[in-house]
Amino acid sequence: MATEASTEQIVQATLEDSRYAVLATESGGQPHASLMAFGVIDGGRELVFATYRSTRKHRNLEVNPRVALLIDHRETAWLRAGRRLALTAIGSAYAIPEREIEPARETLVSRHPDLEGFVHDADCVLMRLVVEWYQVAGGIDDIGWCSAEALGAGRPTA
Repeated sequence: MATEASTEQIVQATLEDSRYAVLATESGGQPHASLMAFGVIDGGRELVFATYRSTRKHRNLEVNPRVALLIDHRETAWLRAGRRLALTAIGSAYAIPEREIEPARETLVSRHPDLEGFVHDADCVLMRLVVEWYQVAGGIDDIGWCSAEALGAGRPTA
């Protein structure tokens, strides 16, 4: 990646364009990957996703909140422009407290209207991924890092 500023711009553009990601969790030394719909909070400092309480991913997150989320970019403008890109968010995921559920639910449903029923299901848990770092990979020798703290300052939620 050329500069930290351009890496931040790539992260922002990818988060705006992308809707799905693969969540990697771990428990007892056993990794687990799940395809997830996600929403963006605070310009990318946080991401929101939903899961059922009865899933392996939720059980894993209760034991170990540390995760990696590989953002699926196949439908983004970067790929349409001929640019291959992998964006990974690294951080910790926590259940969103009931008092904060509604804005998170609105964020997720605004991006994924088809999840309206799912996010209101009694067994559904909304999770907040507090991102520490984004890794941007444009190729084997083209890797950049962006602190999540560098994102979102004064920006509206996507």
